[in-house]
Amino acid sequence: MPKREDMDDYGKQVFDEENRGKPLPDGSAPAGFLPTGIPQPSVRFYSPRYDKAISDAGHYLKYETGLPPD
Repeated sequence: MPKREDMDDYGKQVFDEENRGKPLPDGSAPAGFLPTGIPQPSVRFYSPRYDKAISDAGHYLKYETGLPPD
């Protein structure tokens, strides 16, 4: 798996956001994310731009659409 120290600045930013969680609209941390940001390995880190797009889409659908959870 890609390691944070081997990434460029953009990759490190995406890696950190992915592991710490993007804040919810109210500013709180999403459930399931550790405040320490313990790294979670992901094949998506081979392409940080792809990872960012997929993560942003998932975050939007889950937290920002206003749709009920089910």
